[in-house]
Order: sequence, then structure tokens, then C-alpha cells
Amino acid sequence: MKVTPSKNVQNIEASPTLVLVSKAKELMRQGKDVISLSVGEPDWPTMDVAKKAGIESIEQNFTKYTPATGILPLREAIAQQVNDDFGTQYQPENVATATGGKFVIYSLLYSLLNSGDEVLIPSPYWVSYPSIVQLCGATSKIITTSEQNQFKLTPDLLEKAIGPKTRLLLLNSPSNPTGFLYTQEELNELAKVIVKHPQLLVMSDDIYNRLSFDHKVAPHLLQSGQDLSSQLFIVNGVSKTYSMTGWRIGWAVGDSAIMSAMGKLQSQTTSSACSVSQKAALAAIQHGEPELKTCIELLRQRRDHVFPLLNHLPGVNVLKPDGAFYMWTNVSGCFGKSYKGQPIQCSQDFAQLLLENYSVVVVPGEPFGQDGYIRISYALQKERMNEAVDRMAKFIDELV
Repeated sequence: MKVTPSKNVQNIEASPTLVLVSKAKELMRQGKDVISLSVGEPDWPTMDVAKKAGIESIEQNFTKYTPATGILPLREAIAQQVNDDFGTQYQPENVATATGGKFVIYSLLYSLLNSGDEVLIPSPYWVSYPSIVQLCGATSKIITTSEQNQFKLTPDLLEKAIGPKTRLLLLNSPSNPTGFLYTQEELNELAKVIVKHPQLLVMSDDIYNRLSFDHKVAPHLLQSGQDLSSQLFIVNGVSKTYSMTGWRIGWAVGDSAIMSAMGKLQSQTTSSACSVSQKAALAAIQHGEPELKTCIELLRQRRDHVFPLLNHLPGVNVLKPDGAFYMWTNVSGCFGKSYKGQPIQCSQDFAQLLLENYSVVVVPGEPFGQDGYIRISYALQKERMNEAVDRMAKFIDELV
């Protein structure tokens, strides 16, 4: 008898970025010189302070189960970091850690949402948001933003989107995929709408908030002057800031009852996050600032280097991002053309033909909720980025 997957997962799409990584690795095995501009991770190693702490924890045999929401010193450090950043008074019981930022979001949403609840997601959005909402039995309501507003949610759009079933708003700043961040003034105006609707909860995805070129930490709703403590939940982690994507440590900060609920869920699913990774994350949070400054300056140089190169490509346009390490690149000027008889009608066509013919991996815009764009990661050495742009130029030059 053929065994089929459950209905719970049949309609869930695989992460498009990880699918592209797999495709790129397959081409590499075939001997192709593939340049990947797709993966959401820095190309430099994990910070030394984190690596050393991880090694020490192994040598000290800190390798057993931990509490489901994480070890106390790590939760204390996370609460202290948020308090230092935003003037709040969170305690360790307001923190739950888990196995990576993605599972933190799932655990938080599973602990907040009921069947039939509606989740507001500004588009373009991180590709996993709608799937996680679906897994939690809720419904996504997409709010389309425009390039004129740097793809940011406005108070009018938010007000119009709130309905009787609305339970949660997902807000990401700096944004994946655009790299833009909300100014404090923009967040202040959004906060005025949020407090008018006490039933509306907000998940602030802060995973890139320390990768900001003009701020030590990106502006935040917690600094809006409005009391959002009962409505707001923060998610963050060490993956992007400290280049620890494989260590799988993320966390949520918010109401202690919800953090406790997350602990119950995690106790029955993952048991706890990796003990060694928690020690490494603790060291990164407490001692990683000097290395982080160096990394941000490197990202700034790479952004400023590739920005004019992309804008010189025919049919391509990009706005300079404020943070993270992505450029949300408009390639709609290439639509309606063809490559050796193969039409380009959408960003998926553009990305697929670029990969198959020039071995450059970019992420098409459709999974982010807006076609016409591709996401390019510039967390890459300049020489390889130059080669990637040269290949894109040759590809575009051959379009008719």
C-alpha cells in the first residue's frame, strides 16, 4: 500500500531558498562554478567568542538536556539586552529560547493562534510566514505595499486591513527581503493604530535589528511612546547578527504566560535547544559587540560596492537598503523578453534561466509575495560579487 503524507503537510511548500541551495549544490557536484546570491546567511565564520564558548562547554561536559525554554543565564542575557536597547523591564520569565528563529516563530504563533484567526502580513514578506501561519491553523491576510513607500506598511493600510477575525500582525524591520527598516516616526504612527485595537497582537521580527547601517539597533515599536507591552512579542536569534545560522538558537520575548505555553509545546517537540549552542549564544550576546562592528562595516562596504553595479544593468533597478544584507532588485524591465527562445514572464523564469545558463543563484519574488523582483544577498566577497554581476550582465545582454 502506498503511504501518502498527511493533509497537514500536503499543502505546505518547501522553503524556496533551501530548494535553491540544494539545486546549486547539485550543479556544483556536476563541476559548475556556481555563485549563490540566495542564502540568508553571512559568508564569514561564526564569531570567535561564540566558537570558543561552544568548545569550552563540550570540554566541560555541558551536553545534557536543559529547561525547555533555555538555560537561565541565556534568558537573563536576552532580557538584559532588550532592556538595554529599549528601556524595558523584561525578566527571564519573559523569554523563551528554541531551536532557531524559524521554530521560535512557529512555537510563538502556535501558542497564540486559534483556528480561524487572521494574521496580517505585509508583502513582500519572509517566505516562511504564510506557511507557518497555515501550520498553526490560521489564515494569512496579505497587505501589499509599494516601492514608493519602500515596501513598508502605512497606518492607513493597517487600519483598513484590521477586521473582526484579526489576531496578529507580523512586522519585520529591517526587512527580509527588502533590507529597509522602519523609521521611529513611521513606527510611532503604526503604534497609534495598534493601541486602538487591543485585540491585535504584534510579532516584531527583529532578527536583523543589529545589522543596521545607521543605528546601533533598528528603531522599534517599544520606543513609540505607546504602551504596547501587552500586545507585543519580539522574536530574534543569533543566526544573522553573529553568523550562527547552523547553531540554531532563537528566542521570543513577551508575556510570561505565553512564554510558559511555548515551553510546554517545546517540551513535547524539541525538548530543548542544544545545550552547547546556548552557551555559544550567551557568549555572543555578552561579548560579540566588537566583532559585530567589524562585520557591519564590511556589509556596508559590500552594499555600497554592488549597489551601483546592479543599477547599471539594463532593465534592472534597486533602491539602497538600510540594513540586513539583501537587495530587493526590480527585474520587471526584463519581462516580455526571451533567452534563446525561452520567454521571461515572471521572476521565477528570470531566476531559473540565470541559474541554468550562468550558474548564478538568486531568489525569485513570487515566494515573497511580489513578482517583478528578485532577492540578492550581498554577504559575499567582492570578487565573487563582481563575477556574479558580470554574468547577470551577459545574461541580460542576450535577451531579445
